[in-house]
Amino acid sequence: PLLWSSVVPLSFHVDYWDELGWVDPLARAAFSERQRAYQRIGYANAVYTPGFFLNGREWRGFFGSPRQLPDPFTDTEKPGVLSIRLEHQNGPGDTITVFFEGRETTAALVAHVAGLGFDIKHQIRRGENAGRTLTHDFVVLSHQTRRAVRSADGYTFTIEGLGQLQSAEGRNLHIQGATQASAIVAWVTALRDPTPLQATGGWLR
Repeated sequence: PLLWSSVVPLSFHVDYWDELGWVDPLARAAFSERQRAYQRIGYANAVYTPGFFLNGREWRGFFGSPRQLPDPFTDTEKPGVLSIRLEHQNGPGDTITVFFEGRETTAALVAHVAGLGFDIKHQIRRGENAGRTLTHDFVVLSHQTRRAVRSADGYTFTIEGLGQLQSAEGRNLHIQGATQASAIVAWVTALRDPTPLQATGGWLR
């Protein structure tokens, strides 16, 4: 019941295990670098998997018992209102407009937009999971960023196209499931700080 309102999950697949016998077709080098950036700025102690981040900080609560999220309403500041407008849904000419209002800041702001895939399956033939068929949800298939345009009412970001899972050199894309986004997520951060100021998302179909 908290999905898209209090909890907006994202799964970034990393590629730094690809040399251990199997290549993750959902992984991207940019997603590995994203995790390393968290360590460089001190928001994570190390680069490892599975690595969980909650509100821009490393979160190890997943490994405890019971696995409970902390109270999501601990920010005493009003986070502002974030909205998404998608035109020509799922078409090649998609235009995504993200609008953020209600939180004044002197920092340069960046909007992030991700297209998410669900029920994606692929068979593992080598490594510790050999013989298993893995199913993935909330997979980031595309991730784009844009700098803000400030207006009297707030901040506007415009992005062309959601994108979809693209073939990369050396990657096996023989997977089952939707490789086009079936959900969209947007979040806003400062230019040099990955902490989300606000986030939202929802289903495309």
